[in-house]
Amino acid sequence: MFTILNRLRGTYSITSKPTEAQLRDQEGAKNGTHYLANLVAPMNSNYYTYYIVALLIRGICWFGLTLLPLVAFGYMNIQIYVLMTASLGTGFPLSVVMADGLVANNGGSGAEIIYGLIQDIVLLSFVWIILIW
Repeated sequence: MFTILNRLRGTYSITSKPTEAQLRDQEGAKNGTHYLANLVAPMNSNYYTYYIVALLIRGICWFGLTLLPLVAFGYMNIQIYVLMTASLGTGFPLSVVMADGLVANNGGSGAEIIYGLIQDIVLLSFVWIILIW
């Protein structure tokens, strides 16, 4: 998974055609995220879709496991858990797509800024929901 993120942080656009070296790179080939993303969108046929699917799987797994203790200890109900996991999990692929055309996206910094805003909105909404209920 770090291979995918490191490639996204490169100075080239993710919509550009991958090089032969990138396609031959087998780092992370035994990774579950790589395997699932490759099933949905084969890396050799559609590199861009493969990136987005891999980041989506990574985000949903990451935030799903991170927020699970809040559900287990009763601080969050299951509907909010699903909503936050989906919002935060899809936020990074969405920010990558949004920042791809930005001039300031050198090294993925544009995507990081957009994703930070998405996280702030979701987490502040969660705090607001806790205070209201």
